[in-house]
This record gives sequence, C-alpha cells and structure tokens, in this order.
Amino acid sequence: MSAHNPATLGYAVRRLEYVRNLLSDLDKKARHNGGNPAALEWARTVNRAILHGHTPGTLRRFLQHNHLNTVETLQANLHLDAAEISNVTGLWAPGPRTIDSQTRKTSATLDGSTRDYAGVTTFLATDTLYVGYASWGKDALQLIIYRTV
Repeated sequence: MSAHNPATLGYAVRRLEYVRNLLSDLDKKARHNGGNPAALEWARTVNRAILHGHTPGTLRRFLQHNHLNTVETLQANLHLDAAEISNVTGLWAPGPRTIDSQTRKTSATLDGSTRDYAGVTTFLATDTLYVGYASWGKDALQLIIYRTV
C-alpha cells in the first residue's frame, strides 16, 4: 500500500494534533477530580498515530482482520474553516464492541451499529489500530479511531 505524500500527511497530522490536544485538555480539566484516564489514553493513542502515520491498509482490511474481536471506538466531528479545524463536536466513545465483518459485503457491524467501508480515507491502519476520516456534511469530517482491546 502507498504511504501518505508529505503534503497530505502534514494535513492529516495537523488534524490529529488538534484532537490529541483536545483530549489532553479534557484530562487536565478533570485532574482536580482524579483526571480522565480514558481521555488521556485516547490522547496517547492519537499521538502514536501521529508519530507513525502511514497507510498500509484499509478500513475493510482492518475490520475483516479483526472479525469477532473487540474494539474500542473514538469518533469526533471535525468542523473545518478554510481547511483548518474550527470546532470539534460529537465526541463519542461507546466502549468495547464486537466486530462482525462477515455478514455484509459493503459494511461491518459493531454490536449492531453499521460502518460502511466506502467513503473512508485511511490515515493509519495496523493490525491493532485504525485511524481514518469520512465526510460529515458540507464542511466537516468525521474522525474514526478503532483500537483492539
């Protein structure tokens, strides 16, 4: 599979850095109450994606490789203004879910929630981590991160 060229990799890295910083801020704001370990762990996961960004696979390959495995999901809607992130909404981390990638040809289900393969651009795909983007309305992207547990 091909790697990102320097321009697209830089663009994707800037988006991920924004999300990583948002997650780190969530942890810092919660520190007086013991912190937010989930936000901190997701920030570390995103940081690993930034450091090792490449595209050796696809969403379909990742989900099929992990059929019947459990993954955790982090999704966020990245609203763009002149190609830069202006706002993040819809931060969603539903917890562990089991992948069914064999029942359907064009999508997989995660405990009943459907994820279509089409329209997702891969930023990083390894055997245990997937980071990608999909269009989300006119001026937004949905960041999708799966990691095996």
